[in-house]
Amino acid sequence: MELHTELWDEARFGAAKDEWQELLAHSDADPLFLSWHWMHGWWRLFRKHSEDLLIIAVRDGEKLVGLAPLHRHRARYLKGWLPVQRIEFLGCCSGHPSGLLSEYLDFILHRDHRQTALQQLLAELYHQGSWQELLLHNVPSESPLSEALPGIGKRRELDRQSAYPIDTRGNFDDYLATLGRNTRLKLYNRRKLLDSLGRVELRPVSEDGIDELIDRLNDFDRLRFGHESTMNAATRSQLKRLQACMPELSIGRHSSLLCLDGKPISVIINFSLGRTVYNMQLGYRERFHKKISLGTLHLGYALQAAFEDPQIDCFDLLLGGGKNSDYKRHLSPHRREAASWQVMRSPLLKTLFAINDNGKRLIRRVSAS
Repeated sequence: MELHTELWDEARFGAAKDEWQELLAHSDADPLFLSWHWMHGWWRLFRKHSEDLLIIAVRDGEKLVGLAPLHRHRARYLKGWLPVQRIEFLGCCSGHPSGLLSEYLDFILHRDHRQTALQQLLAELYHQGSWQELLLHNVPSESPLSEALPGIGKRRELDRQSAYPIDTRGNFDDYLATLGRNTRLKLYNRRKLLDSLGRVELRPVSEDGIDELIDRLNDFDRLRFGHESTMNAATRSQLKRLQACMPELSIGRHSSLLCLDGKPISVIINFSLGRTVYNMQLGYRERFHKKISLGTLHLGYALQAAFEDPQIDCFDLLLGGGKNSDYKRHLSPHRREAASWQVMRSPLLKTLFAINDNGKRLIRRVSAS
């Protein structure tokens, strides 16, 4: 049967949970960030009035075999003088606060229709109005979407980040033995020094204890960065809505507060879904002790809990490095890359960014000579 496309409006999106999740289960897309619950909740909480929904669906008869979860809005370059119509994934909006970072974003493709559904989605996207720019953030390198993008416009890579998933199916002591000496010291061996400073407690958090986690995270981030984390009121609502609508997701099970003499000194927020723990947020008291890396030490406790949980196979450190160094690469031999892409079909945009990129390359060559 020939594939056909359709565009979803707000009502269709709101009613699509079951078939969206069914398609997701038969795809290689991420089960958290590309779930209906994450996408629909984000749209309800973080959309701007200037944004329009753009969800393209592909069907084989009545069967849903592909989804492009997108939205479009007006953006401006050259200090506001150059307006463009921009399309982005649901889950992020460049230049605006948009809750927790959405990672591993992609088109959702049924495994049995991977290439044909992708081609159909891109063909429909190409003919969707007069858009000038497509921004796709955090697309996994293994996705076929990245290589297919030049077919609809000039592709330009914006950045590339690495994530480091840790296989937790073995023994925690065996895992520690694979680490470098300095990494093992920070992740585990400094527990003895922390114990010498007072009464250490790893305080678990109940599923309804989100507010305490967020409050502590904001306290630490204000001291560390000079501002609160991304955990604002809307993000609290995002988390609570996820909990209410997605019972298979647990936020409290692998989250915790690290306390010394009853006072929190570090907080870790982890989501567990299926057999994976997603390391979402980590905050700690800055300059606590010159020999103790609190965040890394707390991460060690969380990792040990994941290794000891028979229902968990993977602890995903997600994308991005640390404030001062890419500490994650020392914790796992496994690396997963994701790139952010800009696709332009406006001749003016292509020219402006070509000039910009050539100028930067020239400056680098001059600086290196």
